[in-house]
Amino acid sequence: MPRPRKPPRVIRCKDRPGLFAYISRAEPHIALNTEDESEAQSKLATLLVARRLREVDPGDRPIAEVFEEHFKRSKTNHTQKTNYEQGRNGLRLLRWLEERTITSSRQVTKELVEDYKTSRRFARQRKRDGAAGVSAARINAELTTWAQVMRIAVEWGLVGLHVLQFFVKLREPRPEPHRVGLTKADIERFLRAEKDAGYRALWRTVIGTGMRDEEVRHMDASDIRTKAIVVTPKEGWATKGYRYRTIPASPKTVKAARDFLAARDKLKLEKKTVWKRVQKTRKAAEITKHFSLHDLRRAWASHMLAAGHKVEMISKWLGHADLITTMRYLRIVTDEVVDVTKLPF
Repeated sequence: MPRPRKPPRVIRCKDRPGLFAYISRAEPHIALNTEDESEAQSKLATLLVARRLREVDPGDRPIAEVFEEHFKRSKTNHTQKTNYEQGRNGLRLLRWLEERTITSSRQVTKELVEDYKTSRRFARQRKRDGAAGVSAARINAELTTWAQVMRIAVEWGLVGLHVLQFFVKLREPRPEPHRVGLTKADIERFLRAEKDAGYRALWRTVIGTGMRDEEVRHMDASDIRTKAIVVTPKEGWATKGYRYRTIPASPKTVKAARDFLAARDKLKLEKKTVWKRVQKTRKAAEITKHFSLHDLRRAWASHMLAAGHKVEMISKWLGHADLITTMRYLRIVTDEVVDVTKLPF
């Protein structure tokens, strides 16, 4: 009488560390490279689906459905810019998963996440060889989106909480605090080189308030005060982190903000168009330092610190959640001469 077949399951082997998958008598010990029972069960399910020995569980949901739920929540809880970036990251991840026939959240393993990072890092290497590539910051942003999607899968009971430990980010190069930023002379040359009054008013508003480009674009006349500009929510839009604030502004900055509002409808304010305009003006001003519109926000923070304002207040005016982010913005913008006769030691 033949022995009954045993179902696939997770087992332990005597004198051998880790957990193993039993598939059949022909494959009794497949190493799963983990000691965690939940992770081992998840790997076994992935293995069975990959070998077409098991379909996706009836109680499971397609991973595309989890991504769709994440996109809906992002649309409700985040700004339009953040929602756009989350959607873009989600579509890229879904395409990558579809290429590898990953249809279930339970198929997501640490090896799969590492494979994704390796493939994206390889794209970074190709960039150095002249082809398209991505930065560590971009990879980490995509991993953040993926981790948020898997958190929903955990919430729905599709996977265990241990899955969230798979998304270890890459080390990003951080700007060093001793880097030299845009000096006042650089900024004045940049503003003089801009021939269009509307764009010049935009540059002057950012350099005079440290506002984000999206905040400037959503500004209206009621936000401009005599000595300040107020960042406030609008219908269908909210600033990053929902941090609304009052930023002190000089008379020149207030005038520039009003001039920008008067010319806003005539300007092309798409991100790529603005970036190209900044580079064109930078080259016309013969400034060799490469910078973007956001670097004018960093320049504002650096000059405010050089003018004697406390870093805590600068952080508040920038709308940062902590001082660590603000410290990354700061640059050296003055050539301070030290009087050695006044040194304490």
